[in-house]
Amino acid sequence: MNGPHMITLSKAKTLEVKGLGKSYGTLSILSNLTLTVEPGAFICIVGPSGVGKTTLLRCLSGLAAPSEGSVSVGGAVISEPQAEIGLVFQDYRGSLMPWMRTLENVAFPLEGRGVPKAERNRIALACLADVGLEHAAGSYPWQLSGGMQQRVAIARALAYDAHILLMDEPFGSLDAQTRLGLEDLVLDLRKRLKISVIVVTHDIDEAVYLADRVVVLAGKPATVVDCVDVDLGYDRDQIRTKSDPRFVEYRNRVLGQIMA
Repeated sequence: MNGPHMITLSKAKTLEVKGLGKSYGTLSILSNLTLTVEPGAFICIVGPSGVGKTTLLRCLSGLAAPSEGSVSVGGAVISEPQAEIGLVFQDYRGSLMPWMRTLENVAFPLEGRGVPKAERNRIALACLADVGLEHAAGSYPWQLSGGMQQRVAIARALAYDAHILLMDEPFGSLDAQTRLGLEDLVLDLRKRLKISVIVVTHDIDEAVYLADRVVVLAGKPATVVDCVDVDLGYDRDQIRTKSDPRFVEYRNRVLGQIMA
């Protein structure tokens, strides 16, 4: 990263999910989920619509408390949102304050942590540079394209000094070309910043392209029915990687689990 708050693997911590279950009243959504995310890992979570992927992400972020089991980072159980965990939603338009310029939107969460204005602006500008948007620091969200707005949302998550980035269908509402570009941006951020990334997506091709491991949820309540280790190398290419016969094998395995 361009600032002294650069994340290192020595600082990054393991995220662990142990026996996690989540219910709303008598309705059980998730049951006995166990998952380990090592520092620097890229995990994609897939499953049928309504299976509970977003519910799981809310539990991982501390926005929702598990009904059973636990989520921990570095051995410390999460009971509320943590600065070291950044969250990016699909609805980038709703997550940015339209009356704030881009730099202010990225710097805003740091204000609540008591970071002085000059320092939070410096951090925000460095994070905008990480996503290629330093030139748009003075623009309002409505002056940016959808893809640029989502990059602002990613920069804001990074500004919190997060070493674990959670993303909920982050590219689902974008056009195909913009979506592919942002997929590659997130892969590059993982590589340069040594962060862990967990993405919830309904797009199987996207999951296999991005992930080191694809976690498949299914059932009611949802459980982990498969964990697919994706061995497609660290550096990926939209054409070359997706033409690899192994890519097709991984995609078909994941699809088979979802359709079963």
